[in-house]
Amino acid sequence: MSTNNTGFGDTIALRRQAERIAQNKAAQIPKNLTPEEARKLIHELHVHQIELEIQNNELCKTQLELEASRDRYINLFDFLPVGYCTLNEKGMIVEVNLTAAKMLGIARSALIQNTLTRFILREDQDINYHNRLHLFKTGNPQECNLRMVKKDGTIFWAHLETSVSQDADGSTISRVVLSDITELKFLEDERELKAILVQMFDTPGNFPERMAALTASLQSWSGCEAVGIRLRAGADYPYYETRGFPPAFVHEENHLCAFDRDGELLRDRAGNPVLECMCGNILSGRFDPDKPFFTAHGSFWSNNTSTLIATTTETDRQARTRNRCNSEGYESVALIPLRSNHQVFGLLQLNDHRPGRFTPGLIAHLERMADNLAIALSRMQAAEALQKMHDELEVQVQERTRALTLVNVQLSKEIKERHEVEVQLRKSKEMLQTIFDGISDPLVLLGRDMRVRNLNKSASVYFCLTEPWKAIGEFCYKVFKGESNLCKGCKISIAFLKAEDMEFERQGFMDEFREERVFLYPLNLKNGKPSEIIYRISDITERKVFEKRLIQNEKMASLGVLVSSIAHEINNPNAFISFNIPILKEYIEQMIEIIDKYSKMNPELELFNMSYPEFRKDIFRLIFNIEHGSERIGGFVTNLKEFSRIKYRGKETRIDLTSVVEKAVSICRAKVKKMVKSLIVDIPEDFKQINTDPIALEQILINLLINAAQSADKEDSWIRLSAAMGNNWLDHTIIEVKDNGCGIDEKNIDHIHDPFFSTKTQDEGTGLGLFVCHNLIASLGGRIEVETKVGEFSTFRVLIPDLDRRREQRK
Repeated sequence: MSTNNTGFGDTIALRRQAERIAQNKAAQIPKNLTPEEARKLIHELHVHQIELEIQNNELCKTQLELEASRDRYINLFDFLPVGYCTLNEKGMIVEVNLTAAKMLGIARSALIQNTLTRFILREDQDINYHNRLHLFKTGNPQECNLRMVKKDGTIFWAHLETSVSQDADGSTISRVVLSDITELKFLEDERELKAILVQMFDTPGNFPERMAALTASLQSWSGCEAVGIRLRAGADYPYYETRGFPPAFVHEENHLCAFDRDGELLRDRAGNPVLECMCGNILSGRFDPDKPFFTAHGSFWSNNTSTLIATTTETDRQARTRNRCNSEGYESVALIPLRSNHQVFGLLQLNDHRPGRFTPGLIAHLERMADNLAIALSRMQAAEALQKMHDELEVQVQERTRALTLVNVQLSKEIKERHEVEVQLRKSKEMLQTIFDGISDPLVLLGRDMRVRNLNKSASVYFCLTEPWKAIGEFCYKVFKGESNLCKGCKISIAFLKAEDMEFERQGFMDEFREERVFLYPLNLKNGKPSEIIYRISDITERKVFEKRLIQNEKMASLGVLVSSIAHEINNPNAFISFNIPILKEYIEQMIEIIDKYSKMNPELELFNMSYPEFRKDIFRLIFNIEHGSERIGGFVTNLKEFSRIKYRGKETRIDLTSVVEKAVSICRAKVKKMVKSLIVDIPEDFKQINTDPIALEQILINLLINAAQSADKEDSWIRLSAAMGNNWLDHTIIEVKDNGCGIDEKNIDHIHDPFFSTKTQDEGTGLGLFVCHNLIASLGGRIEVETKVGEFSTFRVLIPDLDRRREQRK
């Protein structure tokens, strides 16, 4: 017999329904049946009853099979190796299997009517949003990889496959298949890291730049807020590269070595430096793998540093910890050692303010990556050190080669000069002085007692001696240096002891920005000991022709500018004095009237140990002296300004602008090309000749081109030099030098033509280039206009008047 799940109440209702149907059909049965017809009818009914029983048995069997199939489906659905869930149109979970619930670490019942977005890491929720938006827009299945968060805060990588369909009631639903791809992602990260490390190792480049790029990749892979790499430097392990840490944190935690009260480095019994904090534990190999926060690999990690500090002792943590990571709010911290040949030479540090950022699997993954990283870093460090040694050796070889070349040339010259000097010395002292004064290099004759016996005019100028004859007989260190004892490191005394010629190079004695070669020639040898030495200074500063020209122009202006600057500094305070003297005089005159009245009433009045009439006369004499002194200062400043005024008188002629531009570009092209990717010159072929000074114009263009090149700060940097005719005779010719460099800050734009003002380094310029340009163009009757925007461009516009047309205007 069949079995079903129909209840007793359902059976009674079904019986009543059958009786009503039977009553309705009773009228169809003939009332007067013969026995034979009744027998046949009963037989038919009996057969039909048997058929119904057979059908009922089949239906019951089918129902049992369906229930068994449903159970198998449910088991298969729940225990699939991937997570599966169904979302309604609002994104709410309406159906989910056990695998997905276990994957998210939450009961299935708690997932129903929750959004799947709740379990997606905040940083990756946009990925899910765009994936779902594209799904409903196209109707095509979508796939994406993102990070999800379990109920306990653990993060894992998941692969989502989504599709859209219709439910039984016609509503739109989406089905999502979740796969945990954390291990695959780890393997992918490791392969990517290996590829990057291989590329970094095989590609020559700047080691710090490559370390910065590598740290950025580690931060992206780990998902942590802050990543740092410590590398051994002497006894300590400072941060070599950090990303995400506050500068103050890096500054305070940069060094791990411990010091005593006297500032001496502390060492353990084995003589190794004592390293503080948990970083020091990992770098020194102090760890206990039985502790949950250490690994067998020698790493440290914690998902809640506040709890760790509260529940452990310094003994548990193997050393005294600074706890700065926790005080900065970092709850998740991981410290992974970097080893090479079983020796720890660095540390990988990952910090995050959010708790629960790490899992044992992630730590193991980071340890594997750190091992690969350590191998590559040790090789890169070795390659970097080898390259550095090679470069230093190359520089030394080049310097030595240049020095030997100079020595050979100079030696021939010095032998000849020395022979001539010795011949002249034997003839007469007068001839010696003539030779001394005729030599352009500074020459000083010193006795064994280090007193000056003679010096030439060049030496007087070199040592700034206005009365050189007073130096004769004085100690050289007193005259030249103002010292009371022998100069530190003096080699003249060594030359006396060795009794042989000496020569050496040094930084400029009077000008530290120049280089000099000093020659010491012992004279009048008696018993192998010289009684005198010729001290010669030769300027060996090498300059290229172009650099000499620029520097010479700047020097020509610098004397006047220096005087002008001094006059400016004197004139400013004197202006305050001269402005306030009349006011002070007026105040005193009004006050003196009151004192006059008072003195008439008190004839015996004395002020400052003087009678009042003497005081009154003295105070006006003081004011007069101040006023007279201010006028003298003003006159002196006026004379200084007149002296410092830079004037340029060039020869004006009719020139072809294209030719002048080509000369200027050819002079500085090599230097510009080193700094700028492209230099564009746009001068029309039919540009008319102009009447101006070609030398001054060439100097202006050279300065502007070099300034533009020095401002380049982009990979696609460019400079464009163009020319056009102006609208009136005053700006008849307009030349523009435009670049896409760093621009000029608004606070500096008003000072670019000031003398000695520069935003460049000392090696790049003196600050006189634009000042010289300004004076040159002013001498031509023109002007320079500047248009700039910080970070985008600068345009220097030179406007040159047409002198011929200006003369026509005057006629």
